[in-house]
Amino acid sequence: MLWQIKQHIQLPNYGFRSSYISDNMFIFHPNTHEDDVHLQIYKFNPSQQEYEEFFSVPIKGKKQFCYHYFPCIYNNSKYIFVTKNGCFVNILTIIPSTNKSRFYFQLDQTIEFENKYINGILSDDGEFLIILDEESELLQIKQLQQFIQSNFLS
Repeated sequence: MLWQIKQHIQLPNYGFRSSYISDNMFIFHPNTHEDDVHLQIYKFNPSQQEYEEFFSVPIKGKKQFCYHYFPCIYNNSKYIFVTKNGCFVNILTIIPSTNKSRFYFQLDQTIEFENKYINGILSDDGEFLIILDEESELLQIKQLQQFIQSNFLS
């Protein structure tokens, strides 16, 4: 197996996290000390044969340095996207249209912590979110209480 560079994307800020949400779309989470923090959504342009930024989604956690311990996590059966930013864990719903040509993004919940030293994982079925707070040495196990199929699925 051999990987070859197909494209370079110049970024305004470095980042610690990225995640595919479909075969032709990924999210990049820049690390920034700006007031507004946005996830950058990139989509593959078949005519140009490269990825282009086409959308951004605001999240919580401004002007906070963010450690790289907590990966972006996407569960495509529940359409849950989890990303950490500073002291905040942001939980979004990302709903594809039926033909997956469009996606709808909604920030559903933000969990605030006292520090930025947190890490987490999401179960494969999207039912449980486990968050390790390194400073307090606590594991928080959170269970999904409500999952609503959105009207976006048309």
